[in-house]
Amino acid sequence: MKVLSDSGKTFIDKTSSLLPEAPLLPLFEAIKQGDLDHDFSQYDIITGRGELEKLLAWVLNNQQKAFRIDIECNGTRGLIFRRWENIALAEEPVHRYGKQAVHYRVNFEARTCAPR
Repeated sequence: MKVLSDSGKTFIDKTSSLLPEAPLLPLFEAIKQGDLDHDFSQYDIITGRGELEKLLAWVLNNQQKAFRIDIECNGTRGLIFRRWENIALAEEPVHRYGKQAVHYRVNFEARTCAPR
């Protein structure tokens, strides 16, 4: 099966766009699916992949533009890192690490998933 790359508008942070009041909820729900009694208080830092990518690019001096990550306290020692974006959808291709990012999610889902 061949899947073409996505074109048109691209979500910058889809979860935050769809769930602005709880952007990390899917992360917590995915963990709870495997372990209903999971104790999140044992972690010092909770974050998603996008936040880690931005921080790593900054540390490696590959970050091309300014970014913002909000940090919230979780109990007495935990931190929750949450990215912040000023727009929900990009009209033009997103660039990461100096190159145009190529995405396949929309077309892949269209080819492999049953319609809802």
